[in-house]
Amino acid sequence: MSAITLFRGGAIGDFVLTLPAIDAVRRAFPAADLRLIGRPATLALGPVASILDSEDPRLIALHRDGLLPSSATRQLFAATQRVLAYAVDSQQHFGPQLRRAVTGPVLLWDPRPPADFRGHIVDHLLSPLRQWGL
Repeated sequence: MSAITLFRGGAIGDFVLTLPAIDAVRRAFPAADLRLIGRPATLALGPVASILDSEDPRLIALHRDGLLPSSATRQLFAATQRVLAYAVDSQQHFGPQLRRAVTGPVLLWDPRPPADFRGHIVDHLLSPLRQWGL
């Protein structure tokens, strides 16, 4: 079974605003297992197959430059076909490392809308899904 992984940090309000995007992914890929990575107490509100704490040590390598992700990190993403990561990657480590660990498409999206954005935050959080044809 293929899996889709979605990274979402932040507090409950941030997560609630992401629920329409999670629902869109769920509807577009109904056979895929959906895994959320973030704060477990917050993510438990969502309709997912599994939750992984963003503090899991296997994720540390994704935030470092240089070495390839460990075998434990690669194994963690072995079944993952797609990733949507709502994250700020100011040091440019997370995106490249995640792409090394995942064989399928990786969308890295800043959850903060640009200063000139005039829509609803939910629309901003749905925007990266257009790259998957959703």
